[in-house]
Amino acid sequence: MKTNKKTGSSIIKINAGEKMVELETKKLVFLEAHINYTFLHTLEDIYVIARTLKNYEEKLSENHFVRIHKSYLINKSHIKKITKNKVQAIVSLSNGVKLQVSRRRLKEFIEKTEKY
Repeated sequence: MKTNKKTGSSIIKINAGEKMVELETKKLVFLEAHINYTFLHTLEDIYVIARTLKNYEEKLSENHFVRIHKSYLINKSHIKKITKNKVQAIVSLSNGVKLQVSRRRLKEFIEKTEKY
């Protein structure tokens, strides 16, 4: 993973169709798994990449990303609201999407997002 020298942000390169795109990780809102593909959701676009979510989880875990479900990896800096009780949590993101945290990942998620 590279770093943007001007902003200090981490950058990932993705193959989007016929061209290579450099995305600053801070612009990624969340990543969504679908079989062997990953949908990268930004505020402006959605990119479909032929890699697994696990591949991105390993790369992005140090950059404010947390796995909330087997199908979702979210950028903590895009969390707008967390609605939680003892058995579930719903995360509202900056792009208006609401995602449910899986029961299995709830405790870890709460620990990693206590400041939100």
